[in-house]
Amino acid sequence: DHSGFSWKNILRLNFVTYNSQDIDGEIYIPRSSPLTSDLRYGKYSLEGMNGALELSGQSNTLSLKNCALVGKVRNDYGKTSLEHCGGDLALESKSSTVSVEDFNGPIDIAADYSSIHASGITEQAHITGKSGELNFENIGGNLSVDADYCTIVASQIKGFVTIRSTSGKVRVKQVDGILVDAPYTDIRIASVSGIARKLISVKDQSGRIEISDAVGDVAIDDSFSTIELSNIRGDVQVATKSSAVRAYKLSGNWTSKTEYSSISLEQVSGQNISVTNKGSHVDVQLLVKPATVEIMNEYGNIDLSFPDFSGTVRMKATYGQIKTNLKVQLEELGGSALATGRIGSREGRINIETTSGNINVTQSKF
Repeated sequence: DHSGFSWKNILRLNFVTYNSQDIDGEIYIPRSSPLTSDLRYGKYSLEGMNGALELSGQSNTLSLKNCALVGKVRNDYGKTSLEHCGGDLALESKSSTVSVEDFNGPIDIAADYSSIHASGITEQAHITGKSGELNFENIGGNLSVDADYCTIVASQIKGFVTIRSTSGKVRVKQVDGILVDAPYTDIRIASVSGIARKLISVKDQSGRIEISDAVGDVAIDDSFSTIELSNIRGDVQVATKSSAVRAYKLSGNWTSKTEYSSISLEQVSGQNISVTNKGSHVDVQLLVKPATVEIMNEYGNIDLSFPDFSGTVRMKATYGQIKTNLKVQLEELGGSALATGRIGSREGRINIETTSGNINVTQSKF
């Protein structure tokens, strides 16, 4: 008598025993019953279970649908799929494929050498892995990923994203805030809402960094990478060496301490600019009247332009020349040049110095 049961109460089994015999069958389980299993080398599915589930094994094809209380799951060298489930998932696997879609609750997945896809998660997600393909979308809480040698793709994260990786690839968009610590990695971040109200922090080495359409202060600590920033609504701090830095359409203040790096800042609306560099060119184009500009460079030229200015000016080129249309006093000092003066009555300040380079400062309308 199967009254009270339906196909949603059935555990479907198909697995191979150690003496190579195929077994195919069905086990009827009450919908509300808890279930603990340890099966290997098989194919089995659960649907419509409301009891707590703890499942372990290896080399299985495991499918869970509409199961409300999924807990611990282990399935090495297999394929694990969860659809429209819930609970507090702690999944372990290796050399496998893992898919979790529309899960009501938090998830914790540890899966080295695996492909992991998670979407429609209502709460936070914590992922660890190695040498795999990781894809996440529509996560309702914070997302934490610790995964070396992986391609990590994440989008529509309603929380703060933390990624730690080495020698991988990171692609993130539509998040509330983000921290990435990933040497030897190409990093691309887009559409940061700033709702998390935390620093957008990126650490890299010998990679490529791109950040666009971000709200919030940005801090970059890097060496030997190409850095491109665009449409950043917040202050920016950059520390790097032997890099190429290009920033476009910035609305906050800029501070950078670099070595042997080219610096190009275009359409900047921040009023406070600080650049320290050596060994390459510095080019700054401001859209607003600056309050303070301090640029120190060695063995490289400096170009600065702005629409208006009021305050004191001091420019010094040691073993170089100064060209400017500002109304300041210009002195030639035997292969070097010094320009000083005051423009207007406000307390702005421009201080520019370079060694073995030229200075070109222009006040102009864009």
